[in-house]
Amino acid sequence: MKTRSWNLFILAAAALALLVWAPASAFGAPPTITLVTEGPFEVDEGDTFDLEVTVSDPDGDSVDVYWELTADGAFDDGTGLTATFSALGFDGPDEITVQVRAQDATEQTIQDIVITILNAPPVFISDPAIDPGRDAY
Repeated sequence: MKTRSWNLFILAAAALALLVWAPASAFGAPPTITLVTEGPFEVDEGDTFDLEVTVSDPDGDSVDVYWELTADGAFDDGTGLTATFSALGFDGPDEITVQVRAQDATEQTIQDIVITILNAPPVFISDPAIDPGRDAY
């Protein structure tokens, strides 16, 4: 009985040693992200900006893409190769860092994208509309 226990112990220790000493390449390489959208990454406050990426995986694994557009860290603002950033509610000039994450079964890559929010001139909206011929003083 003691021999069998030692054999199991040695086998378990050898498996653990292989796992600990395995090179990183044994677990696969992370996906790569390439920005399709060209800079400068600028948008007027209150406007939108479209972003597009391509992703690939050196190991040929399937890759999921998640977007973080609100700086809350949740990566729940979109999925897929395209996303639209909205500068609604932002007061320029300002900068915000949005992120895109490409993830396969075991690895992930996160790419930061800095978007400059430009100060836009104010827009006057009258409700009801003013008729210059009738409402002029």
